[in-house]
Amino acid sequence: MSRGRAVADRLRALAEGRSLRHVLTLVTGATAAQALLFAARPLLTRLYTPEAFGLLGVFVAPAYLLAVLATLRYEDAIAVPREPRDGAGVFALAVVAAVATGLLLLLGLPFRSAAATALGAPELAPLLVWVPLVTAALGVAGAARTWLARVERYRAMSAVVLAQAVVVVAVQVGLADAGAWGLVVGTALGAAVLGGASLALAADGVALARRVDLGALARRFRRFPLFGLPASGLGQLAVRLPPLVLVGAFGPAVVGYFTVAVASVAVPVGLVTEAVGQVFYVRAAEAERAGRLGELVERVFSRLAAFAAFPVLAVALLGPDLFAVVFSEPWRTAGEFARLLAPWLLLAAVAPPLTRVFDVTERQRSELAVGAWTAALVGAGLAVGVWTGEVGPALVALAVGGALARVVQLGWIAHVGRASGARMALDLGRSVVAASVCLVPAALALAWGGVWAGLGAAVVGGVAYAVWALPADES
Repeated sequence: MSRGRAVADRLRALAEGRSLRHVLTLVTGATAAQALLFAARPLLTRLYTPEAFGLLGVFVAPAYLLAVLATLRYEDAIAVPREPRDGAGVFALAVVAAVATGLLLLLGLPFRSAAATALGAPELAPLLVWVPLVTAALGVAGAARTWLARVERYRAMSAVVLAQAVVVVAVQVGLADAGAWGLVVGTALGAAVLGGASLALAADGVALARRVDLGALARRFRRFPLFGLPASGLGQLAVRLPPLVLVGAFGPAVVGYFTVAVASVAVPVGLVTEAVGQVFYVRAAEAERAGRLGELVERVFSRLAAFAAFPVLAVALLGPDLFAVVFSEPWRTAGEFARLLAPWLLLAAVAPPLTRVFDVTERQRSELAVGAWTAALVGAGLAVGVWTGEVGPALVALAVGGALARVVQLGWIAHVGRASGARMALDLGRSVVAASVCLVPAALALAWGGVWAGLGAAVVGGVAYAVWALPADES
């Protein structure tokens, strides 16, 4: 059989797969959203200074951390009950908790100046008025999206993500003269649209929950707030802590470069991995009940590793030149940051979707232990980095700590999910080696022909890698 015929057969098998159809539905909207955001980013990096992006990064860190905690992690239990009515009841618990959290945060607004000073960015104080709205809206949106995933309404989820991106870009471009205010207000209003539209689409879940004893469900799934909440808090702390530490040690401009570097790699990769995570959650609950969870974990990890390896390694190779071309020369530093952070960014792309294993197996104690290790390793990397007093070594130390944290997390996921950690490590290694081989022409072209030759060779190498990485089958 010819290579072309083999690829065509593999594409046909993929197209018939239930999981892939759902992922592609989500990715279609997410891709359109990210295409819009990325089309706007070269403009935004010319309209806003690194300091403005740094303040956005410091604002996002606590706001998104609180948003993850706002549902008391009842969101993670929505797909666990067999009965749809009970799942709807858990969804209602998550929404109530998110709204209540946002209202409670309003009480803290008089202290926002002290909070901004504690964060190392006193100029952030006026922007913190948006934290309650962002927290409540993103909490509600997360719960609603999980309910929509349970009932397999992926097309609706995709449309909402696109609407959010439109609002974010329109407001941030329109308020460019307002400095950091424009970036933060755009982010906040985008979150509000996401939360409101997601809840409207999930109205059937709210209606179904009216016939459920919410108190009984709260007691039934109490392990999620008791153990899942601090576990998520520690895990998110490891993700959100770097901007908060870096701003105090090196200033807002460094955080701006860091924010753009991470977003430029993690966001486009994450649009697929997040979609996979949404579908994986529902499929994992089914697989756990059928005793096939380990097989599913191994297969999904292999797909995630194959998808993420090439783009992350391409940025590691081309980063500084690529950022200078796309975002303008002053942002070359962000590309250097992305290169240093590449090992952490790769593992950070493939691990989060699989953390749903803790939810479907109801192993929140294990999740809490993983969260503690993750926060400790990232914190240690940051501490060592700040101690060096230089940005480059600080980022290297952070990348090492973050990568080790993800290795621990993946090892625990394999254990809880009854998957083979050795096979997962082998799959990751195969993808990294294949991506590296496909990037050799880009490295040579970059050295001999310059950045445009390197970019062209990287595109050709990406096509070759995609043919290699294309999964043989999917169900």
